[in-house]
Amino acid sequence: MDHPYPTFAALASFLREAHPRLAYLHVIEPRNAAGVDRDPLPGESAEFLRLIWQGPSGSENGSAYISAGGYSPEEAIETAEKKGILIAFGRHFIANPDLPARIKKGIPLTPYNRSTFYAPGNADGYADYAFADKEAEENYKNFDKL
Repeated sequence: MDHPYPTFAALASFLREAHPRLAYLHVIEPRNAAGVDRDPLPGESAEFLRLIWQGPSGSENGSAYISAGGYSPEEAIETAEKKGILIAFGRHFIANPDLPARIKKGIPLTPYNRSTFYAPGNADGYADYAFADKEAEENYKNFDKL
């Protein structure tokens, strides 16, 4: 799609008006092209969708806005606090099963291996990443007992 902004702006506006009780809008920032991570080009952002969804004040419709797309923990926290939105992690969560603990404790993230993504019948790259510390590992193992 050569010019996606008008299409997605119309969709976000329609959803906001037609479904005012919709819980959230989840948007992925353009930080990947053909499977390769990249920095967004100038003016290339989904910010226009946030402004449509939440309004200029950031909370006009009371519905959450979730942004994903290559955020570092520091960028995620800064963006969430500055814009009053939620940040989602995908690829980083695969490589860091204890991602919330790592972010909270300032522990560096384990890099993910994109070549192992979407490989059917192979757990390598999905369930074999190490935890940062024993506490996080124990919390994860005991999660189903809560």
